[in-house]
Amino acid sequence: MFTDNLLGSATLHTLEIMVYVIVLQVGIALVLAVLVDNISKLKGFYRTVFFFPVVISGTAISLLFVLFLQL
Repeated sequence: MFTDNLLGSATLHTLEIMVYVIVLQVGIALVLAVLVDNISKLKGFYRTVFFFPVVISGTAISLLFVLFLQL
């Protein structure tokens, strides 16, 4: 593995993509958080709408595990 010429370039490409994803995700999340925090009307509704996918994905995953384990 350490004698492979592609290992170094693949590792650098992976780290580069990781940095881009982290910077963009944190940046977009920060902008959305500031925008939602500045809303005066229906602030709770918008917070719920943005947090809803997090709750739904966790619920769906747990339901799938329950269904798999019951079989």
